[in-house]
Amino acid sequence: MTWMMDTYQMIYGGEDINSEACVTGKHFSRGGIKGSIEAKGLGAYYGIRNMLDNDEFCKKAKLSKGIAGKTFTIQGFARLGKWASHYISKDGGIITTIITDDVAIHDSKGINIEKATQWYRANNGLANYPDFEKKGK
Repeated sequence: MTWMMDTYQMIYGGEDINSEACVTGKHFSRGGIKGSIEAKGLGAYYGIRNMLDNDEFCKKAKLSKGIAGKTFTIQGFARLGKWASHYISKDGGIITTIITDDVAIHDSKGINIEKATQWYRANNGLANYPDFEKKGK
């Protein structure tokens, strides 16, 4: 992302008002901001919330309004997915499945997001996460 910002600055000049804000995800030393990952997860949550609060969408999708009580599958859990999961569950959504690059876990009753987050951080992934429905052999 820093390379893209540098290219923008070479084309438009470093004094351009957008020269540092033209891309997100930069290293902190190059104009990145702390909290950007949480903000992206919150943005994903807002998009889901707004969609599920829209009468026309819910009617076409044959869904009741709101996040509460609905089940969700999350793809990716290292950054954005973890934060989106956090906000969705705080709003009453039920995260039943999390899929990462090393494993997919499922619990039809809902995964405890804080517990899964602690496991993910301690084990660098969700492989061998103990609290999920085991299927198959």
